[in-house]
Amino acid sequence: MAFLVWAVIVGGTLFVIWYGYGLLVGKPGVGSEEGDGPTASCHLCRRPFPVNRMVSRDKIAGFVNYFCGDCIEALYQEYTTRFRDGSMPSSDVLGTRIGRN
Repeated sequence: MAFLVWAVIVGGTLFVIWYGYGLLVGKPGVGSEEGDGPTASCHLCRRPFPVNRMVSRDKIAGFVNYFCGDCIEALYQEYTTRFRDGSMPSSDVLGTRIGRN
């Protein structure tokens, strides 16, 4: 009887680890309202979109970040506003700060 209890505990623990790993990896799902292709969440706003309507950037660690058009547009507007107002440093200053000459 003790062996059966031990087996259930070990089996349950392994299942929880396996299921949790699947949630952490977070592969893009399949299916969406707009098409049958895979979907992913935008890295900034967390809204789901079809992958073919998003811009993706691969990370060195093997992860992929997806960005939707609305977030890209908002970042572009903020960048151009700051640059036009003069609050954004020039590329020469940034290169010097980072150590690129």
